Amino acid sequence: PDELLLLILVHAAFAGGSRLFSSVCRRWQRLCQDRNVKEALWEARWELYAEGKREPRLFEYLETDGPSIVSLCAGVKGTMYCGTELGSIEVRSDKDGSLLQTFIGHDEERPHWVTALAVSLDGTLYSGSEDTTIRVWSLKTGTCIRTLQGHTNTVNTLAVNEASMFSGSEDGTILVWECTSGNLVHTLTDLGRVYSLALGTHDQLYSGSEDGVIRVWSATDFTQIRTLAAGQLSGVWTLAVSKDGTLFSGTGDGVIHVWSGSDDVLLRTLEGHFSGITFLSFAPSGTLVSASDDFTIRVWREGGRRSMVLDLPFFSSWGPVHAFTRTGYLWVPDKQIAIF
Repeated sequence: PDELLLLILVHAAFAGGSRLFSSVCRRWQRLCQDRNVKEALWEARWELYAEGKREPRLFEYLETDGPSIVSLCAGVKGTMYCGTELGSIEVRSDKDGSLLQTFIGHDEERPHWVTALAVSLDGTLYSGSEDTTIRVWSLKTGTCIRTLQGHTNTVNTLAVNEASMFSGSEDGTILVWECTSGNLVHTLTDLGRVYSLALGTHDQLYSGSEDGVIRVWSATDFTQIRTLAAGQLSGVWTLAVSKDGTLFSGTGDGVIHVWSGSDDVLLRTLEGHFSGITFLSFAPSGTLVSASDDFTIRVWREGGRRSMVLDLPFFSSWGPVHAFTRTGYLWVPDKQIAIF
């Protein structure tokens, strides 16, 4: 039965041998290539990780031939988008990391790092850069639809909902753009360097800045609702919101704060990293995963009461973890990609 074959594939994947099954017979090949089966495999594996029945391990290690990857976000139809140091955006398979397409844009006069990426529900790709601009891309043609200008320094972070796209910058502002027209509709100022943005489940926009304050905004009328003190000495580097609306913030001192999504009350702090938290995300099972400047990825269990470090091979050329995607998680230091 397919259910039994799927169970075998789950355990084979931990041993690194799932690909071998595709050459056994046509039925195995069909299963191994089926997108729904692949999604089910990731779900099953991360459920076992969350329950502590299996330890995450390195599934595949790739080294890219092109420029260094400096930003990353999950794409559509089995893809991920990688911003590079040369101003290009690489479209790669989230299955094996292979290069599918390259978008060229943030390279006028000289190459500029692509520092932020976001994808809207309708499939539009937004990229922010140290050239101070935001580019809007058609994923069908790979061409730049428009260029948004308004910031005066590097664009660090992007967030997008159905109506608006929000951009945070080193210039201390958050700009609000209308998705359909690309018009600038609102400016939030005097924030210090804005490192991170995240959208809540109740029309909130969260922003994290160098002053260690999380600001809670209305994502509809753009008024400030409240402020949360999170990392006064080190800044709020990254934000993430879970499906139930819980807010997680990572600071430059390596601490993760957990906030109630309904009233933004501090619930607990998670400690384990030894350097700044560079990225927060969630496994398909809802398990929190954090990346850090201490060269590690941690998987948090039991509501954050326990954590484990992914078993990563260490090479001196590998650097801090930049980001990872929803399916499998990809570690992207320098030109290297690791799939779990």
